[in-house]
Amino acid sequence: MNTIRLKTSALSIIGAILFCFSTPTNGSLPDITNPYLGEYECKNATLGDKDYMPYFTDIRLELKSDETFSLRYQTIDGRKGEETGKYTYNPQTQTVCLELGQGVKRCFPLKKGILSISFPIGDKLLNAQFEQR
Repeated sequence: MNTIRLKTSALSIIGAILFCFSTPTNGSLPDITNPYLGEYECKNATLGDKDYMPYFTDIRLELKSDETFSLRYQTIDGRKGEETGKYTYNPQTQTVCLELGQGVKRCFPLKKGILSISFPIGDKLLNAQFEQR
């Protein structure tokens, strides 16, 4: 009887240790080999000194495993839009290069799950930060 309790206690302790150190993802191979894949939520977007986040209810960027991306947004008045294109990821420089259909290609840093976008539009600078979900 004591050996059964001892074995049950040992199994319980091992289970608790494994549970404490388990990862929140399902541990699939793409999650491990390509951690940059997935959806990113825009946390801030400015053009010059003007904050554009109050005009949107949602802005999301998704990097897909087939090396395509989609940028989806919804304005506060309910209008939805989507832009798509191709991307590449460079693990050495930790940059994502986004390319739209018109041949426009820009590279941005991706560090610790945050994609920082910055480029000039006219005489103003667009800055946006996307956080991985």
